[in-house]
Amino acid sequence: MLYSFPSGPNGGPTPLIEGSDGNLYGATQGYVYGGPYGYGLLFRMTTSGDYTLLKSMDNGGVTGSCQCTLTMGSDGVIYGTTTIGGPGGGGTIFALDVGMPIPKPRARQFTPQSGAVGTQVLIWGSNLLSATVKFSGAPATAVSNSGPSYLLATVPSGAASGPITITTPGGTFTTSADFSVQ
Repeated sequence: MLYSFPSGPNGGPTPLIEGSDGNLYGATQGYVYGGPYGYGLLFRMTTSGDYTLLKSMDNGGVTGSCQCTLTMGSDGVIYGTTTIGGPGGGGTIFALDVGMPIPKPRARQFTPQSGAVGTQVLIWGSNLLSATVKFSGAPATAVSNSGPSYLLATVPSGAASGPITITTPGGTFTTSADFSVQ
């Protein structure tokens, strides 16, 4: 056990996310069953169980009440949603910048596994925004994406068979599998 939450409005943690700093981030549900809505807490926890309160979500104010859903953006900021709160009372979307580094890119797979110069290669992964791509050191002639989870890269002339390297503002990732140039 890493940490034990109290019962009541400060208990009931929602699912955790892992930050680019290696810590875990989460929220408490923030309400008492059968009673008035509470506020919920956003927290950071080390993998050894050290707990830090980051923000209290105020049910009567603009931010809203958790049960919060969290995600970490490609910019290193935590984004989330609340179920209650805001001017209309129907919930909010918020950003919490705790100074995390921009996350490093990760490529999980690519397709096709081989192709000629001019072939478009679809690369899936995470944190792939603002990427440059190289095929065995040769820069791709075109790179495009409309989200952080995938990108399309065109095999350039001069490319050789070998790994694909993706570089973003968060760092560099090189695939363990090789792309075969035909």
